[in-house]
Amino acid sequence: MESEVREMVERKKLKSLEIDLEKNIYKLNGEDMEFVSRIDISYNNGEWTMFLTRDEIYAQTVPKKTT
Repeated sequence: MESEVREMVERKKLKSLEIDLEKNIYKLNGEDMEFVSRIDISYNNGEWTMFLTRDEIYAQTVPKKTT
Protein backbone atom coordinates (compact mmCIF):
# COMPACT_ATOMS: atom_id res chain seq x y z
CA MET A 1 0.00 0.00 0.00
CA GLU A 2 2.77 2.45 0.91
CA SER A 3 4.51 1.95 -2.45
CA GLU A 4 1.21 2.71 -4.24
CA VAL A 5 0.85 5.98 -2.35
CA ARG A 6 4.43 6.97 -3.09
CA GLU A 7 3.83 6.52 -6.81
CA MET A 8 0.72 8.71 -6.71
CA VAL A 9 2.47 11.57 -4.90
CA GLU A 10 4.27 14.17 -6.97
CA ARG A 11 7.84 14.42 -5.69
CA LYS A 12 9.64 17.75 -5.85
CA LYS A 13 13.09 18.76 -4.69
CA LEU A 14 13.22 20.49 -1.30
CA LYS A 15 15.65 23.39 -1.72
CA SER A 16 14.61 25.79 1.03
CA LEU A 17 11.92 26.40 3.62
CA GLU A 18 11.45 29.79 5.27
CA ILE A 19 8.93 30.38 8.04
CA ASP A 20 9.03 33.64 10.01
CA LEU A 21 5.91 34.09 12.11
CA GLU A 22 6.81 37.61 13.24
CA LYS A 23 7.33 38.87 9.67
CA ASN A 24 4.49 36.77 8.21
CA ILE A 25 6.85 35.05 5.73
CA TYR A 26 6.08 31.51 4.51
CA LYS A 27 8.15 30.37 1.54
CA LEU A 28 8.97 27.01 -0.01
CA ASN A 29 11.85 26.94 -2.50
CA GLY A 30 11.71 30.75 -2.62
CA GLU A 31 7.99 30.91 -3.50
CA ASP A 32 5.15 32.03 -1.25
CA MET A 33 3.11 29.19 0.22
CA GLU A 34 -0.63 29.62 -0.11
CA PHE A 35 -3.57 27.52 1.07
CA VAL A 36 -1.32 25.24 3.14
CA SER A 37 -3.11 23.47 5.98
CA ARG A 38 -0.34 21.14 7.18
CA ILE A 39 3.42 20.64 6.95
CA ASP A 40 5.25 17.56 8.24
CA ILE A 41 9.05 17.69 8.22
CA SER A 42 11.33 14.80 9.08
CA TYR A 43 15.05 14.08 8.99
CA ASN A 44 16.29 10.53 8.81
CA ASN A 45 19.78 9.24 8.07
CA GLY A 46 20.91 12.36 6.17
CA GLU A 47 17.69 12.91 4.23
CA TRP A 48 15.10 15.65 4.75
CA THR A 49 11.51 14.87 3.81
CA MET A 50 8.57 17.25 3.87
CA PHE A 51 4.92 16.45 3.27
CA LEU A 52 2.75 19.46 2.49
CA THR A 53 -1.04 19.47 2.42
CA ARG A 54 -2.82 22.17 0.44
CA ASP A 55 -6.47 23.06 0.53
CA GLU A 56 -8.22 23.30 -2.81
CA ILE A 57 -11.52 25.12 -2.82
CA TYR A 58 -14.15 24.46 -5.44
CA ALA A 59 -17.26 26.62 -5.60
CA GLN A 60 -20.18 27.13 -7.93
CA THR A 61 -23.03 29.57 -7.69
CA VAL A 62 -26.33 28.06 -8.72
CA PRO A 63 -28.75 30.54 -10.28
CA LYS A 64 -32.09 30.83 -8.53
CA LYS A 65 -35.02 29.46 -10.45
CA THR A 66 -37.58 31.98 -11.56
CA THR A 67 -41.19 30.96 -11.41
